[in-house]
Amino acid sequence: MGWGNGMSIGWPMASTGKSNPSWPNMSLLVEPNVCFDIPDYTGEKPVTSDFTIEWFQYLTDDTNHPRVWSIGSWPNATHAVSIENGNFYYWINGTIVLSKSINPSSYINQWVWFVVQREGGTINAWIQGNQFTDAIYSGAIPSNGLPLYIGSEGNDSLFNGYLSNFRWSNKTEYNSPVIIVPTSNLGNTEGTQLLLLQGNTLEGELTDNSNNHNTIINGTGIYSTANPFEEREGSIQFGTV
Repeated sequence: MGWGNGMSIGWPMASTGKSNPSWPNMSLLVEPNVCFDIPDYTGEKPVTSDFTIEWFQYLTDDTNHPRVWSIGSWPNATHAVSIENGNFYYWINGTIVLSKSINPSSYINQWVWFVVQREGGTINAWIQGNQFTDAIYSGAIPSNGLPLYIGSEGNDSLFNGYLSNFRWSNKTEYNSPVIIVPTSNLGNTEGTQLLLLQGNTLEGELTDNSNNHNTIINGTGIYSTANPFEEREGSIQFGTV
């Protein structure tokens, strides 16, 4: 369980035209953005106290500590999700805030929609439209100026499978324990800070469709036609499938 043992397994970083020795081997990297800093929930409801982070995934193997996404890398990640060995873990500042056992048959080798959302100091998580765990957390979630990694943050954390339609909003998008699973691309709604993995080419997958136009850097991601919406557009493949 957790962030692994700190031993790198040496995943090669593909050429991106940019390099930084402080970056670990990774799949996708989103350069630091102010939207990743989430202040305390004070009751006055500051603009970014609430948030929604969601994605579609097709995971083929959950035994290698796969990080779906992570702000920063182990052991200094400030905000992250890993789904490993039949368990969903949601981390803040290196501490597990949400932990829930889920049957691998409900998410291995199939497209599944996950949502993590905070509203009013309560963090909820949904799988395929059904809320399955929650916790109280009203504190600040700082990014410490670290980037967002998607699909791996280095070490033994590679996500094996496909990811599609990653959206980060600074507001709540959903308000029911049961929500309808989208059947087409997530939209650029009010509050959307980051929206990617939606194109029908590698370039399209790496384009931020929010109004922020965040810079996305590809490490090991490969374009795939596999997708959750009946052959509409594609996804990014990580690791082996």
